[in-house]
Amino acid sequence: MNTDPRAIIDFLLKYGSKKQNSELLKKFAGDIDSLCNRCQQDRIQCSITPLCSRRYLLKLRIKSGAKLEDLPKFCYRQLVNMIARFKEKKRTLYKPRDAYIFLLDFLAIFFPKHYRALFKSLSFRNYEESIDVLENFRKKNKDDFRYLLKEKHLLIEFNDNLYIVFLKELYVCCILRHEPLYDIDLLEDVILFLSTNIPDIVVERTRENSIDVWFRVRNSDQAVLERYFSLKSEDLKEFNRSFEKDIGTLTEISDDVRFGIDESNNFNLKLNFKLKTNLNDQFAGKEPTKTSDIKRVFDIFNYLINKTED
Repeated sequence: MNTDPRAIIDFLLKYGSKKQNSELLKKFAGDIDSLCNRCQQDRIQCSITPLCSRRYLLKLRIKSGAKLEDLPKFCYRQLVNMIARFKEKKRTLYKPRDAYIFLLDFLAIFFPKHYRALFKSLSFRNYEESIDVLENFRKKNKDDFRYLLKEKHLLIEFNDNLYIVFLKELYVCCILRHEPLYDIDLLEDVILFLSTNIPDIVVERTRENSIDVWFRVRNSDQAVLERYFSLKSEDLKEFNRSFEKDIGTLTEISDDVRFGIDESNNFNLKLNFKLKTNLNDQFAGKEPTKTSDIKRVFDIFNYLINKTED
């Protein structure tokens, strides 16, 4: 048997019967439980070097619908403590990117005096009470905290790190970076949320259920842009960036990138974000859009704005 993960996934998707797939997945689940039990028996190992990289099996369990009582309790508590320490800017073994914890534990970290009331109001979609707590926290933390509350998601940015609360599922993805964005509403919300400080940007949902992003640098410096477009990526000592390098980034993320300079000497750039729902994308084509992709695009936008203003 070819035990390469890609071959196994290909078999399950194309050839496996319901019975065969069920038996194989039960075997995988049993192996996961055995691994977690073995890891937790040695608490020093579980604390410092868990047997799954960065406790990703906790993410698998939580996203697949496990309850708190179904989790390896000591392991989960280590993750919650790490996120709490990271929030307080204390030293952690690693940055807990894309880590999932339950909503109640997340609220206890960020809103210790009001977390139970906030959990209740969010759970029952009582957004007026929720906004009161969030606004008080925002006023105390000023520029370090902002949020966007929508029907299905609550987006929080604290100290430049993004957290997404899934209101129906009652769990949170912490320090979002490489987690795929499979939901079109969430993709649009993240783009809108991260684009707040970029002037002359338009975010629009298309009829095809994708997201167009229009960006403009007004009255741009022609000489600066000419150098940006003509500079080769290997010669970046003075200019730091080049169009050759950045267009590679943009086309890697989007299949539809358009740009030009209009009659008013404004630089215009448009790209389209599509929702990729093929769960086997890592083997069949491009991976789904991630928050890191959106930030890479906006980093280019911010660079062009700042460079033409120099």
